[in-house]
Amino acid sequence: MREVGRDRFLRFWSSTQPVDTALAAGIVGVSVLMIAPHRYGTGLGEVRQVPLSDGSVVAINTQSTVEVAMHANVREVTLTRGEAWFRVAHDTKRPFIVSAGRIRVRAVGTAFSVRRRDEGADVAVSEGVVETWTIGEEERRVRIAAGAKAYVAEYEAPKVVQASADVARSLAWREGQIVLEGETLDEAAAQFNRYNAQKLVISDPSLAEEKLVGQFRATEPMTFAGAVATTLGATVVEEGDTIRLFRPRRH
Repeated sequence: MREVGRDRFLRFWSSTQPVDTALAAGIVGVSVLMIAPHRYGTGLGEVRQVPLSDGSVVAINTQSTVEVAMHANVREVTLTRGEAWFRVAHDTKRPFIVSAGRIRVRAVGTAFSVRRRDEGADVAVSEGVVETWTIGEEERRVRIAAGAKAYVAEYEAPKVVQASADVARSLAWREGQIVLEGETLDEAAAQFNRYNAQKLVISDPSLAEEKLVGQFRATEPMTFAGAVATTLGATVVEEGDTIRLFRPRRH
């Protein structure tokens, strides 16, 4: 373009200031949308697997929400509620950092899960190594290797536990399963209630303490209740959105 054409263009741009202000605001808005994180969520009983733009994969558990933002020097994921498992594509120049409240978990190429709690998070590593810490408590950061897990509290040092079998069982939700290996009936009911509108209620305290072994579909609480009735001699009563389990009184 000749200089005279360029001058005319500049004069035209200056003479349409009100329109350009609106246009500029629109351009800014577009920029914000372009860098805004992607949000993914699940409903009750839903488990979702999402491939990310960097080659990583996130599996999102029931009633959970994650926000993903990919930057030039870091990959940021915010777990706003619930639980998710991450298989992280290797990229030494862009660490993969998951935030859960004040808890941070950093990885480069590995696989791990994070579950938010009221004042912390459960972290379990199935492959590789992650580093975890709490904002404001960075001196207490620890490393967790494959086959280990830790509860990372906001105000306490993380305690790492070697538990390969526990880590594998805790990730069975990715296949829609609940695996029990000595959990009490009360603990098992709490797991099923995460996935279903129909809730299991254990009315008998002694029954609630019984320990169970088995594998069940997470979205089939009635099937589980039937197995409990057969195994432990319990009675099952279905009352709308409640499945009540108890032992009959002996006369």
